[in-house]
Amino acid sequence: MVWSMLEDKEGNIWFGTQGGGVSRFDGKQWHTFTKNDGLADDYVRSMLEDSEGNLWFGTDGGVSRFDGNYWETFSEKDGLEPGNVLSILEDSKGRFWFGTDEGLSRLDNKSWTTYTVEAGLAGNKVRSILEDSYGNLWLGTKEGVNKFDGKIWRTFTIEDGLPSNSVWDVLEDTNGDLWFATSEGISRFDGSTWMMFTTDNGLFDNLVHSIFEDVEGNLWFGTKGGVSVLRGLAFLTYTVKNGLAMSYVHSILEDIKGNLWFGTSGGGVSRFDGSRWETFTTEDGLAGNNVFSMIEDKKGNLWFVHRGIISRFNGNQWKTFALENGWAGERVTSIVEDPQGNLWF
Repeated sequence: MVWSMLEDKEGNIWFGTQGGGVSRFDGKQWHTFTKNDGLADDYVRSMLEDSEGNLWFGTDGGVSRFDGNYWETFSEKDGLEPGNVLSILEDSKGRFWFGTDEGLSRLDNKSWTTYTVEAGLAGNKVRSILEDSYGNLWLGTKEGVNKFDGKIWRTFTIEDGLPSNSVWDVLEDTNGDLWFATSEGISRFDGSTWMMFTTDNGLFDNLVHSIFEDVEGNLWFGTKGGVSVLRGLAFLTYTVKNGLAMSYVHSILEDIKGNLWFGTSGGGVSRFDGSRWETFTTEDGLAGNNVFSMIEDKKGNLWFVHRGIISRFNGNQWKTFALENGWAGERVTSIVEDPQGNLWF
């Protein structure tokens, strides 16, 4: 399974796998890196390319940095908080933040600082990290949300306006409002006031894993029961009855033509042009009907990540890439394109 994807500035695509290391695809050839090459661990959950072009890999055994030639690994003995590394962020000051199962670590030049619940974290399992437009750090944890202004930690929970303390995703919209996807609904925070959205307000299902803002400023929420879009303060929901392939939506993508794509659990992928739905499955050429992640590359090709296999769609034809094409591991769950147009799975 591929857990993470990244496209670097040279256009190479990197795929972090479950037990197979990390694979790089330059458009023609595959190259795989494992522990034998210097990677901290072969289970790669998160990836980041920093402002200097170095690649960072968050694994189950620490963090590895790769400059294109040499590997450097950081682990608990260096100051990294123990646990699986779930999220990575480089902030506007060039500092690196690593969210793990057991806390948060910051690397500032060569100095490490760790934060846990004792230091002010809402919970030690840090699933997502966001820096807002003011430079504040926001953490989505299993026990609530944290805001860190560089000096003071502040915690937000259900007592403040979250529908659940189990937070999966964090997004800052174009208006500067913050959105939090949780296991029991959504919350919006404008800096002073919280507003909660659940099924009582029109959200189709309260278990929300993903948030996406389209070019028109509409917010889309991938839930266990379908996809809900918020226009103003009104929800509109699409389910299998409307044309969605399957109710459980893993991922959301908007292509350059303005079409929205929804990767589902078991139903394939659905395309929505604003009025008409079209679904693609294995019968059409899709490699698998579980679609964990999607990306559109600089050439307009669409890439879809399945369990152990990847599909590419150029608008007319499908092509499948499987293990024998050079993959590091069997399971792929995410994808990203780098500035050079390379795709990473």
